[in-house]
Amino acid sequence: MTHEILSSPLKALCEQAEREKKTRRRPEQDLQLAVARYIDRAYPGLIWWHTPNASGNRGARLGGILKAMGVKAGVPDIVIILPTGQAAFIELKAGKGRLSEPQEAFRDKVRSFACLWAECRSLVEVEGTLEAWLRPLGHHPKARIAA
Repeated sequence: MTHEILSSPLKALCEQAEREKKTRRRPEQDLQLAVARYIDRAYPGLIWWHTPNASGNRGARLGGILKAMGVKAGVPDIVIILPTGQAAFIELKAGKGRLSEPQEAFRDKVRSFACLWAECRSLVEVEGTLEAWLRPLGHHPKARIAA
């Protein structure tokens, strides 16, 4: 009986934590997923990729291994090779997220190399950025986001 009484509140707390975990918002991750779907549909032949560079909780050992393998701080979320061969980068930020110092340094460095770089906070901004970069090259989106 005592076991049931103690386990009932604990069970309720565990269930609540699990519900909160499932509903926890990850706006930047949600934006990244939407951007990936959009790019694949709107520009199916475009060479692009997402760089999973988020720091997160990797632990010192894994962090050291990744750094030794060449993972660099500040690399943007989206890397694009334009049809001209020029590199372009999009850093996604959600809400009030701000660029870190390594992200600002990366931005400044690639811009000094004449690469394109943009910070986008919404799918609409990504759509506009890609159109501005690709339309002059004769590439038009095959899909548009729903207005």
